Amino acid sequence: MTIVHFVVSDSFGGVEGHICTLIKLMQNMDYQFKIVCHETVEERFNERLGEINVDVIPLKIWPKPTLKNYRKLIQTFRHIAPDVVHCHLYSATRIGAMAAKIAGVPKVIETIHLEEVWRTGVKKWFFCSVDSIIGRLFVNNYVAVSRAVSRYYQKNKWIPENKISVIHNTTEHSQKEIQSDKKYSFRIGFLGRLVSQKGIDILIQATHILVKENTDCHLYIGGTGPLKSDLETQVQQAGIEKNVTFLGNVSDKNKFFNNIDIFVLPSRFEGFPLVLLEAGMYKMPVVATNVSGNPEIIHHNKTGILVGSEDPEELALGIHSYSDSEKRERYSRNLNELVEAEFSTKKYIERMDLFYHSLRN
Repeated sequence: MTIVHFVVSDSFGGVEGHICTLIKLMQNMDYQFKIVCHETVEERFNERLGEINVDVIPLKIWPKPTLKNYRKLIQTFRHIAPDVVHCHLYSATRIGAMAAKIAGVPKVIETIHLEEVWRTGVKKWFFCSVDSIIGRLFVNNYVAVSRAVSRYYQKNKWIPENKISVIHNTTEHSQKEIQSDKKYSFRIGFLGRLVSQKGIDILIQATHILVKENTDCHLYIGGTGPLKSDLETQVQQAGIEKNVTFLGNVSDKNKFFNNIDIFVLPSRFEGFPLVLLEAGMYKMPVVATNVSGNPEIIHHNKTGILVGSEDPEELALGIHSYSDSEKRERYSRNLNELVEAEFSTKKYIERMDLFYHSLRN
């Protein structure tokens, strides 16, 4: 079974990383994977896939495909002649679904990675209507990374529930090392892109509140992104430079998670955040916002603490509540057990294999 993963973003992010994880986990099964992507991310795909033999085919397809480039995409699909074109995100589906059908591809599917909460008013109605028409005419099935994004597509894009399979993502963790003798000292960690979606500005405000209340805490912000300078300015204006460290790109997850005591994800919206699974695998106490797919991992007062988004005071209270060592140990243990039981690579492979095989019918 030949499957082409199609993605159009001109930068390498979580969606592209998800594709690499899927291919790595299923490389020894009866699938031949290929990737069609924007030319600017070809090198990163090859780096992440390493020695795995996967054809990565670069095209100039974003942000506005020309008629010439669209024909090239159709020719590419026709030349590969896959059984399935697997689009990732609505942007790839808008460009790739009809092209795949014109090229004679039997099945087109889309993985829904997030809720498009930024769309409002007329623009929301227009884009959701376009996606609904494309979905009904050219997309055979959908994979939703969380129940939340499945509900979003059903409600806002009028996609029938029986056309959507919920398959939670997983993450690679073969080289995980957990330090067992570290001492708790209110070291707070965030890991992700430095973009508005992640709510890091709210986390900095919460850190400022904790510092003003004489909590001896330190915030470690891992990741890169366009908001770095703005966030650094926010830290300086709050006068908490000594309490915040920007780590930049984090390549050593063991070092990062073993150097913090609490992991915080203050997102404004998400799809299904893999970093929460990673935090669970490292047995971290977690505070996360009650948005999108987060509650499917963080069950309030059981596997972690959920707080409202845009609320630095509630976030600060959630972080401070982990002063209770029994709570830290219980919640982190529960989260670790949930991740191992429900979101393991084994379960993910089984579910994706079953889904792909269902497309043969």
